[in-house]
Amino acid sequence: MKLDFSITDWYAFGLAIILSLLALRRAIATVFRFICPLAFQIWNFQAFYRIRKRVSQWSVKHLVYRSFFRHGSSLDTFTRAHTILFLSYLVSNLGYVLINTLDTAEAFSRAGVLAVINAVLLYVGPCLDFVATVLHLRLRIQKQIHATAGYMVAVLCTIHAAGIFSRYGWSAMDETHNLLAALVVALLGVYLMLIPMKALPAVFPYEFLLFTHHSMSVMIGYAIWRHIPADNHRIRVFLYGIAGIFLSSLALQTLVTLYRNHFWFQSVSLSKNGSFDYIQVKLTLRKPVKVEPGQYINLWIPLGPISSIQSHPFTVANWSPDAQKELKLFVEVNNGLTKTLRGRVELGLTSNIGIFTGPYGSRITVENYETIILIATGLGVVALTPYLQWLVHAARMREVRIAPVHLVWQIPSWSRLFSFSLCIS
Repeated sequence: MKLDFSITDWYAFGLAIILSLLALRRAIATVFRFICPLAFQIWNFQAFYRIRKRVSQWSVKHLVYRSFFRHGSSLDTFTRAHTILFLSYLVSNLGYVLINTLDTAEAFSRAGVLAVINAVLLYVGPCLDFVATVLHLRLRIQKQIHATAGYMVAVLCTIHAAGIFSRYGWSAMDETHNLLAALVVALLGVYLMLIPMKALPAVFPYEFLLFTHHSMSVMIGYAIWRHIPADNHRIRVFLYGIAGIFLSSLALQTLVTLYRNHFWFQSVSLSKNGSFDYIQVKLTLRKPVKVEPGQYINLWIPLGPISSIQSHPFTVANWSPDAQKELKLFVEVNNGLTKTLRGRVELGLTSNIGIFTGPYGSRITVENYETIILIATGLGVVALTPYLQWLVHAARMREVRIAPVHLVWQIPSWSRLFSFSLCIS
């Protein structure tokens, strides 16, 4: 029997292989180190180490920390490395759209199929924090992958929609599934243009932006499902695969969350400083959890109808060499959930229940550095407190060399120095 593979099928296989290698890269490295130890010895030679170090320093200086866009603009968060990778990603997808096409109709159809295949990067899991932890990636990198895939899906959907419209005109909108898909593509385009705007987080609460993002993902998934004909089994297989990956990730995250919360709610106590500069949240755990410096948790506290469907990330402000039964969080009051927390404290309602997910993130390795500089503004110093505690402990246990540690801390006013200093006392 001869298997009939299209060019989009090969793209799907290639993407699946890349994702599998990314997820299993540590296990593959361990097996390869066991099978071929000589290769690792050669790789760790001093000459190769110096070359790797110079290449790493050059790439960090010229690609990772620099942007093609003007500093301060809404696009300066896209570094040179991110821009180059996105353009390479775009060129490869456009190549798959155009290679060996018989006519424009086939090219526009391929664009739609590729949009569905690339959507797997958008629906790897319901929570980017959890996916980044499972894949051993930094959250910043996972967000860049997610954003790049989102823009790619939008570009391919636009090409597909433009092709259908050029072929059938407005009569294509007479069918409900086409009209729904066109509306979602239009909303997606507006949404992706608004995302880079730095003013959005200052105007809208974090919880509102997150809810909008999740709503858009549900709308896109539903529109794709309705748009694809029921008799197109090949594309339906891709959708089933995406749904399987998403549901598996959701089930795994749910099980991990239930296990770490000991299958019940945690005790949450709230307190304040005199001027309400921040709210201190103390989370008493039923089951101890190990938290590394720099890690954070997502906290869910049912404070009302709206907050019952919201969660918020908070950096853990305390550290211990052993698993902890108490996590301290310092919450700067803005809009959304943090404002609701302050309202509860003002009313004297300082006890509550909650559920946390995490901890997420990873500790930055600072053992081999001669000098350590910690920089923070305002209440952000609480994110550095666990590092200070860890450095003191590691120096006493002779786990690291005693090196100068400098803390650069910018505060809004001298009046807040005392209240903020209580956070790191």
